[in-house]
Amino acid sequence: MAVSKALCVAAASFACLSTAAGAADLLPPPPMISSPAVTAVQDFSGWYLRGDIGIGLNSKINAQNVPNPLSQGGPGFIPTAYSLNPAQFSNSTFIKFGVGYQINSWFRTDITAEYRGSSFSTQDELSWNNGAQFYVLRNFYRGNMASFVGLLNGYVDLGTWYGITPYVGAGVGFASNTLHGVTDNGYSNLYAGPGAFASSSTGGYYSSKTTSSFAWALMAGLSYNVTSNLKLDFGYRYLNYGKSSAGAPNCYNGGPGVSSCNNVLQFSRAGSHDFSIGLRWMLADYAPAIMAPPPPPPPLVRKY
Repeated sequence: MAVSKALCVAAASFACLSTAAGAADLLPPPPMISSPAVTAVQDFSGWYLRGDIGIGLNSKINAQNVPNPLSQGGPGFIPTAYSLNPAQFSNSTFIKFGVGYQINSWFRTDITAEYRGSSFSTQDELSWNNGAQFYVLRNFYRGNMASFVGLLNGYVDLGTWYGITPYVGAGVGFASNTLHGVTDNGYSNLYAGPGAFASSSTGGYYSSKTTSSFAWALMAGLSYNVTSNLKLDFGYRYLNYGKSSAGAPNCYNGGPGVSSCNNVLQFSRAGSHDFSIGLRWMLADYAPAIMAPPPPPPPLVRKY
């Protein structure tokens, strides 16, 4: 009987030890460690509005009278020499508005419309004779140009440092140039022989005329992030805004050659070095997206 009790006690002890050893094989799950939130880098994209004001430094523009007075010879009018100076245009002031789209962090495009105005002056000189007398006619031209320019532009942003983003760009479009208020103050000298001199005034005015032409531009500049939505833009642009022409001439005094108002004043392509300051307003606020932390790993189970 004592032997049986000893065997039962030993069996129970062995069962307890086996259960404890099996429990030791199952390790508790590791403590959950929260992962920090990961910020996703998102391209700043979306629609924007822009507005700019500036000044354009116009270069001299080649001018011509059509048809050339040297080709207008006839009875009583024998042209001998003709010259027309390049037109000197005043600085232009302009205002520009546009709408655009920031495609990604380095490329954007917009459509702009602008109005600009300037004045000009030039003069020519025609020598001619009627077979007996020699004449010199000088014409002094003055007038104004108003231009409407529409461009489709593309820009490459070159990176941002301390909120400043340099960029380069190009644009193509059209220009509608109107010459208005054009006058011709002419003065004719008559040389009838050595020491002889006489003079008479000529001149007139031209009707207004609008000419449409191809336009293109090259740009460079800097933009500054005032806020996440507002950009301050400092820009340089070379703009070629096309040809222009005066309208029908109306003369105060008739006569052969230029003084008979058979000629139309025309200008070749106008070029301007533009400097502007403007604002770009993003129409949406693009805060960086916050990615959810990854799920915790499953508990580690060891089996022996």
